[in-house]
Amino acid sequence: MTSLGENGPTLVIGGGIAGAYMAALLGQRGEQVTVFDSRPDPRSEAGAGGRSINLAIAERGLAALRQLNGVVDRVEKIVVPMHGRIIHEDNVSGLQPYGNLPSEVLWSVDRTALTAVLLDAAEATGNVDIRFTQRCRAIDFDLNLVSFTDSTQADTWYQLPFGTIFGADGVGSTVRSEMLEQNGGAVRKEMLDHRYVEIEMPAGDHGEFQMEPHGLHIWPHNDFMLIALPNPSGDFTSTLFLAAAAEGPSFAAMQSAAEINAFFEENFADFAQMVPDYVE
Repeated sequence: MTSLGENGPTLVIGGGIAGAYMAALLGQRGEQVTVFDSRPDPRSEAGAGGRSINLAIAERGLAALRQLNGVVDRVEKIVVPMHGRIIHEDNVSGLQPYGNLPSEVLWSVDRTALTAVLLDAAEATGNVDIRFTQRCRAIDFDLNLVSFTDSTQADTWYQLPFGTIFGADGVGSTVRSEMLEQNGGAVRKEMLDHRYVEIEMPAGDHGEFQMEPHGLHIWPHNDFMLIALPNPSGDFTSTLFLAAAAEGPSFAAMQSAAEINAFFEENFADFAQMVPDYVE
């Protein structure tokens, strides 16, 4: 039996990028691991879709991915290199390179696509069991028991033992909250006043990029901004970051199509021309 498994099963709570990567790395080292995620399998039709602010992966991220057998080869097929920031101001854009060498780039990648690659890598080790639609509800660190519900079976409760448990369950982490409640400590969460909304910039009529693809496009303003990251399919994943409510521009201040149009024409006119249905 491997070192982590000597005291009982090894569990990873959360099957997103962090949890899938951890499970793949442990599985590759021979550990027997079970991953639990509350969502459906993102590789399935039921789990597809949802919001996805693209990731910009630097060399440090690629170095981590290189530790997993065969993963970088697959990742290279779903990324687009970005050589710098492309700043849009007054309807004029300019490139700010990330470095002096051609190799000094960031890589734009869809989060869901990267998660799928990492889940495949974890399963390919033969040592990782991934269970979806299983939500971690409570943890007893004295008895080493985890309580789960299965969303496909009317939220049926059940318990499993563990020897080692890793929390990769995000900002609302049950693992973290249970550790703090039972073992002491404190955590401070500060919620931003801003929210975001995704707007897809489609590829052109012939599948081409409508903007320079090898850059991270930014429309900066004092209290809000729009960004767009390229995808291999010729489209861009664009995200508007804006205050939820404020005296100035905010989501709360835009209640009609006319108000949204006026906001975009004033602040992102070149973007609006390339995405005629952005109001939807």
